[in-house]
Amino acid sequence: MSKSTQFQSSRDFTRSVKMLVGQTTSTTYNDNIVVSSFDTMGCNIVGIRTDANLTATSLRFQVGNSLDGIFLDYYTNDSSNPALLKEIKLTVATSKHFAFDRDNFSSVQFIKIIGNTAQLTTDSVITLVLRP
Repeated sequence: MSKSTQFQSSRDFTRSVKMLVGQTTSTTYNDNIVVSSFDTMGCNIVGIRTDANLTATSLRFQVGNSLDGIFLDYYTNDSSNPALLKEIKLTVATSKHFAFDRDNFSSVQFIKIIGNTAQLTTDSVITLVLRP
């Protein structure tokens, strides 16, 4: 008989983007063409995983209306004071998993991840955890 621990949850799936050496903005590949934005395919971002190569210590986000459209810094309402806006920003470390409230990105389809510093020496892979 199969055990529940033998099956991976089908609720979440992942997509990866890269921070290329010398860059602060994530890149991904669509039909072998490098683009700087990522399509969430109508899903919510619920987490981010960093690898051992990431040199940025914080990440922020920009959103747009198409993969090659105009992107704007991403803000959300401050739950403690709804009249105020706050930038969605994440302090990160290498080789970690960071969870998000799924509502933080519920209105986002096209997104860029921006590091606070340029990536040094080796490309870094950032994995986004998505949930339908």
